[in-house]
Amino acid sequence: MKEKGGSFYLATGIRGAAALFLALMFLTLSASACMPADAPVLALTRELTVYLEGQPEHFRARVYRGPSYYALWYDDSNFTPEEGEHGVRFTLKDNQLGSEVYFEVAEVSSSGPQQQTPSLQEIQEQYEKDGWTAEKLDTRDMLPSFQFGIPQEPVLGFLAARGEERAQVYMTSVASGTYLCTLRYPIEAAEGWGARMLAMLNTLETLPGE
Repeated sequence: MKEKGGSFYLATGIRGAAALFLALMFLTLSASACMPADAPVLALTRELTVYLEGQPEHFRARVYRGPSYYALWYDDSNFTPEEGEHGVRFTLKDNQLGSEVYFEVAEVSSSGPQQQTPSLQEIQEQYEKDGWTAEKLDTRDMLPSFQFGIPQEPVLGFLAARGEERAQVYMTSVASGTYLCTLRYPIEAAEGWGARMLAMLNTLETLPGE
């Protein structure tokens, strides 16, 4: 009888523990289901490498997730993301150069019968109207994870110069639209912040849902 009683209490204890586990799991799933879609997630960081004058330089990067199913990694110690109506701009925090230093990703595609997506040529012509001189950029290996189509549509780009200012402008398309990616810096920062921003921009990728 004692053995049977012991077996009974053992079995009851196991069933009770299982029931408690299932109850806790249900509560956890219910809480997750009730979380808003825009609930904050834990920030992720990783190390990026950029080559400056042939020497590797490592820096910590933080992930940024855009609203249109894209993400990139940026140097959060030196750059601040500033979200706008059409995209995001990463601006140098402590800029002592006397000229703008930033890179941005902006959606330029539009919908509707009266609206058209501007071509890169039209954007280049606007730069030239504003006093810039422009020339074609070599876009090989640019934005390898942020292109659309098989075979992939080529990334288009041009380099613009106005005095000591420089702008690298790239246009590419993914499923959610057409994007204009721009780097701005003074010529003295081309091998420093310019190279670092280019490395960050090249981490741009589409997310599941594209």
